[in-house]
Amino acid sequence: MKENKYNKIIYLIISLLLISCNKSEVKDIDGNLYNAVKIGNQIWMAENLNVDHYRNGDPIPEINDTKEWKNLEYGAWCYYNNDPDNGKKYGRLYNWYAVNDYRGLAPDGWHIPTQEDYENLKRKVNSDENALLSVGVINGEKVGNNSSGFSALFGGDRSYHGDFHLDNSISFWSASHSGGTSAYFMYLGPGITYENSHINVINRSMQNGAYVRCIKNSEVKTENHSVNEKKIEMGKAKELENKQISYAGKIYHTIKIGSQTWLKENLDVGTMIKGNQDQSNNGTIEKYCFDDDPANCATYGGLYQWNEAMQYSVVEGSKGICPDGWHMPTYGEFQTLIKSVNDDGNSLKAVGQGNGEGIGINTSEFTALLASYRRPDGSFGQLGDNTFFWRSQENRILLYTNVALRLYQLGRGMDFFNFSDYLLPFGFSVRCVKD
Repeated sequence: MKENKYNKIIYLIISLLLISCNKSEVKDIDGNLYNAVKIGNQIWMAENLNVDHYRNGDPIPEINDTKEWKNLEYGAWCYYNNDPDNGKKYGRLYNWYAVNDYRGLAPDGWHIPTQEDYENLKRKVNSDENALLSVGVINGEKVGNNSSGFSALFGGDRSYHGDFHLDNSISFWSASHSGGTSAYFMYLGPGITYENSHINVINRSMQNGAYVRCIKNSEVKTENHSVNEKKIEMGKAKELENKQISYAGKIYHTIKIGSQTWLKENLDVGTMIKGNQDQSNNGTIEKYCFDDDPANCATYGGLYQWNEAMQYSVVEGSKGICPDGWHMPTYGEFQTLIKSVNDDGNSLKAVGQGNGEGIGINTSEFTALLASYRRPDGSFGQLGDNTFFWRSQENRILLYTNVALRLYQLGRGMDFFNFSDYLLPFGFSVRCVKD
């Protein structure tokens, strides 16, 4: 009996030594430092996220009111029981809209874990919940031993009704959408027993408040890692190894939807001119930024008149202002995209874009933002109401107009998008599709 006791003590000491060897630190946008630990081939934060700004610096609203919380359709956070002292111990609770917001919640170089990331973690600890719990955390008849170094504490959660529950459990959001208004999370605790293990990766309402652990991105061996590096020649695109391309000094992500590969961000290339000027065929790519604010180009991409986007070609499928190997989408390619998402415009919109029946769920990962538009008179529309993408065919029926794909905030009928004719001097967004 004594020998068994000593063996357990030795095992715990060795585990703690291994954990200390695998630890490092990570810094978030607010300057908070977190311990990190390597578990298998993954590097995890060993503390819950405690940030109140998105990665681009935009603030995340704190919502304390119960009624307001349960009606949210945008990102928000709170402390457990609305008590800042709990934040010092457990971090902040976030709804899933914040977790999956296009502006990013995880620190640079890190991401929100997917459902599969949590399943991998579960396998690495042999489905042993106590290996993930901090030393001394009481778990029914068992006690956390933290042999993994994950260091989870029972911090409770906030339900989609807005009330709080501290019931010897903790939940961590994943980035994986599970359908409708639900997403996957990892649950530790005795309250749910879908399987013998008390590590459960299941789904819940996006309006719930749960904690966030981030996981480090895989290392990518490439010469270009950030938008601040040396600009490349206009038109040339360098393919990176992690579904990214570098074009004109910016990094763009790519996504395969059905048989097509699209850019995940609106194109932002060229020199900004004021909205009251027309773009011209002068050898320089020109763009509008919404409300004449360059910061809006950084977030939403540039806005282009049709001729400028096409670089004054009228050939269907022309490269236009897209990188080499990519081109301006045709009407047929937009139709293929729509069929790939089963005619669901919400699946094309970034999470949190739109509202009511038009709320974006981004299941396609197309990540469309409601970037609005520039009118022919030089004024701008309403940011957040809708977005437009030019097609590449010339409209031979209605002169001086062309057809654009429009995604709505609320939708019309069941479509949430349509194709309409617009005057060529309108300024719309551009998404490129791979040749």
